[in-house]
Amino acid sequence: MASSVGVFLAIAFLAAIATSTLATEFVVGDDMGWTVGPDYQAWTRGKVFRVGDLLVFKYPKGAHNVHQVDGSAAFVQCAPPSTSVPLTSGNDVIALNKTGDNFFICGIGSHCATGNLKLMITVFPQGSTTLPNNTAQFSAAGFMRFDYFAWTIAACWVLMTILA
Repeated sequence: MASSVGVFLAIAFLAAIATSTLATEFVVGDDMGWTVGPDYQAWTRGKVFRVGDLLVFKYPKGAHNVHQVDGSAAFVQCAPPSTSVPLTSGNDVIALNKTGDNFFICGIGSHCATGNLKLMITVFPQGSTTLPNNTAQFSAAGFMRFDYFAWTIAACWVLMTILA
């Protein structure tokens, strides 16, 4: 019996490590996509973005673009730097690879300035349990994100207690 518990613990540990590093894919604006008009800051409420997660910007090709800009000045002024190369596929995927504030704007016409086509998110470290403003921790699909490692350790402890 001891060897089967050990095998179970090893499998549970490996599963916890694998599932805790999975990225969440967020489609910006959900069904609305990346378009003029929506309040993208309202869209971010209840979502926790972590390093490794993916942002997907969906829009009709040629209608918009996506610039990732550094700093809030370019974001507030809706002015991508002249060296910024926009994403233009209509299905742009951006991997979140740094913690802190990340800024995205549309550089076409006045879409950013008058159409509110801009997004600011705060990215947390992978595995962080810190939540912005005591917000519930939900993924884009609406399911609570669990800290799989902690849950697995707790489940193993319960099983070991029962089997002991």
